[in-house]
Amino acid sequence: MEKLLLFTTGGATADASNVNSSEIAMYNVKDFRGAKAKNATTISVFFETSNGREIIDLGITSGKHNSILRAISNAIVKSTQSIITIADIDNSEKIDSNITSVSLVANETLVQSLTGNSRTQIDPLARNYSKLFIANTHTSDVTCTLELHNGSAYTHLFNAISIPANVSLILDRDEIAFDLNTYTLHATSGNASGKLTFTFIL
Repeated sequence: MEKLLLFTTGGATADASNVNSSEIAMYNVKDFRGAKAKNATTISVFFETSNGREIIDLGITSGKHNSILRAISNAIVKSTQSIITIADIDNSEKIDSNITSVSLVANETLVQSLTGNSRTQIDPLARNYSKLFIANTHTSDVTCTLELHNGSAYTHLFNAISIPANVSLILDRDEIAFDLNTYTLHATSGNASGKLTFTFIL
């Protein structure tokens, strides 16, 4: 028997005639990839679907991560129901009473462009992105330096790599993954006008 996990945000209660994909979703348990604390009052739940990576943010009572993660795990393993309600805000049904809200985050993208050649912090959201595209928007080659900073020192991911005109350098998840609690990401363009655009794909 396949198991499906149900999430709703409460949007159907607020306006049932305009419910959309950002307000109600159901995921196959086989697409579940894990969950972790985002901050003191949020847990992010990850799924890898045929449409790409999707994230559910659960608002929670501060500090109740352990209780909720255990409840989700137990439900997935032990439930005999085909539909497992994790958080149905519309109908006030939750797997743990410490869940306070649901936010569906799908196909999230962040874009940031460099407009000069000074070292610039690149600010991805606190997510695990699947890819980073670094696009050269200039008519000639532009070099790019990418570094991590731990608060005291910079470490090169790569140094002055040349990206041809109108070409994108693509970094996969394992090439760009880093701990956002420890490091910040910084980029430097070899062009005085920047001419590099960074796109993080969920």
